[in-house]
Amino acid sequence: MIRLARLPTSLRPVPIYSGDPPVPIACDWLGVAHVPDGPIADPETFILYFLDENGEPQEALQFKTLDIALDQAHAICGYPQNGWTTCEIPVLEDGSYSMTELRKTVCQDQ
Repeated sequence: MIRLARLPTSLRPVPIYSGDPPVPIACDWLGVAHVPDGPIADPETFILYFLDENGEPQEALQFKTLDIALDQAHAICGYPQNGWTTCEIPVLEDGSYSMTELRKTVCQDQ
């Protein structure tokens, strides 16, 4: 992850729907991961994650640039583009990451 944000309760729930009947997804965190190369990158990709309280991805959207990913977070849920914490939290081979690191990063920035 290269960008991280705790989504304020005033911006919840996020208007991305899932389930039957469709309900807004639970989203407590936003994250952006940079994928510099690999099978999903063309030649690189930025993935915008909508994460629940436990850091589990509820939705992931792929964009060509960091600016587009941040713009889309603003368009989808109203999160300000200048509110993100810059970080370097490794995404592990299985696609997971440490919630302890996520929380520590955001708490240090506040």
